[in-house]
Amino acid sequence: MTMSVFTASVQNMFGKAAIEEARMNSALRDEMADYYCDFFYSLRDNIRVKIEHRGELKETTPFQNLYESIIAPAIDKMAEETDEEKINIALNAAREKAKALNQDIQREEKIHSNAVVKALSRIAGRIRYMKNWERVIEVMQTDLIAANGGRYFQKSNLALQQSADGAPPIAIKKTTDDSINIQVQDQVIREIERHLSERLSLVFDYDVRFRWHGTNIDAPEEKIGFTPTLTVSR
Repeated sequence: MTMSVFTASVQNMFGKAAIEEARMNSALRDEMADYYCDFFYSLRDNIRVKIEHRGELKETTPFQNLYESIIAPAIDKMAEETDEEKINIALNAAREKAKALNQDIQREEKIHSNAVVKALSRIAGRIRYMKNWERVIEVMQTDLIAANGGRYFQKSNLALQQSADGAPPIAIKKTTDDSINIQVQDQVIREIERHLSERLSLVFDYDVRFRWHGTNIDAPEEKIGFTPTLTVSR
């Protein structure tokens, strides 16, 4: 995640008013920071996708830290090695392994693309006061991603390339390499947000309560700090 995407994800998750309040309120600032980290750690721990990697179908975690999962273990393994050549060979191999995996993830998987991250951040802001907000991520994994063979946010999911009610398609197929591209435009981000909210049965009532899988969950308006704009049920 680049610094610009990180900044935008914070803004999308909490909104300008809450961010301004947090500048003067250290407790709120700490709570927001903890929630932000917890949300993306939950994505890292729960989201599993499948990609083509070195000629095989591989399950991987698109939100993982490749340095932490591939390069750091190689460094630790060579901690007691004194031969500089062996150390360099081992570390270069780890770097190449991480680079190759990252390239394949970037080519096929789009859940961690800039636009989707921003849309997920908006949803995160809306589920923030749910006691079991982690379940939304778990259901996204089981009911959307796993149910579609681990390839929901990939070119095989034609629903992402279709327009709905006049809205732009979420993804557009490239003509160069047959992959898909998700543009970082506000109308596309709103459509991703709407699409995921609908698929996860996450909608808002007029009395500002979450209705999720048939269960109403109180969410006081003064704590949400935004006007509901998603699918609204009477």
